[in-house]
Formats: sequence, C-alpha cells, structure tokens
Amino acid sequence: MQNYIIITNNPLTARNAASNNVLRYYEGVDILSILTIVRANIHEGHKLATHPLTSSIKPNETPYKTVLMYSRKGSLCVESLEMVESAIRVTEKFVQRQPPRSWDSMPQKILDDLAIIDYDMIKQWIT
Repeated sequence: MQNYIIITNNPLTARNAASNNVLRYYEGVDILSILTIVRANIHEGHKLATHPLTSSIKPNETPYKTVLMYSRKGSLCVESLEMVESAIRVTEKFVQRQPPRSWDSMPQKILDDLAIIDYDMIKQWIT
C-alpha cells in the first residue's frame, strides 16, 4: 500500500486518514494557504499524487482542500510545481472575483457536506 503525505484543512479527512500516511492537518487555514504549503513540500522534493484542484467546486465555494503527495522525496518535480502554481493562480483569480463566504456563519450541515465532498475525492487512497 502506498504511503502519502496528506495536506488538509478538512477535519473529516484528518479523522479518517489511515495511520500509515503522514497527516499534516492545518485547522482553520484557507485553501490558498493549503496550496502554498503544498508548493513548499514540492520544493522539498515531494511529488503530487492528486491534482491540487480536484472536483468541480470552485476554490472560493468551499473552505476545505485535501491534497495527497507521495511521501518519498526525490528531485524537484517540475510538473508538480507547475500544477500547484497554476492552482494557486486559479484560486487567486476566483478569490479576487468573488471573495469566499464567511464560513463561520455557514450552517454546520453545509460545512459537513462540503467536507464530505472533499474527503470523497481522496478517501480511496488514504483509508
């Protein structure tokens, strides 16, 4: 079974990640911060295992983001770096056009649904 580095701000993902993975849970940070953390891991020699912008939900329409990276380090993966840089640009563009909602005032049921959508995108690899 492949071991991953899980970079997430999703509490559902954090609760359900198998122990053979490296969990890096960042409670309360926004999606742009998660992508910046992913970029830093790429510069350390890790490679993306999932695309940084999965699902059809726009990055300003959800508070949650989970990205999987291979735990084994290597040389800088230019393809991974280009993908995350593109994801950062797309996220910045969406946030500039329409800033994210205030997630603090969002009903918990909606937050739970958004957490499930994010988690469903990666659960087959991490549980």
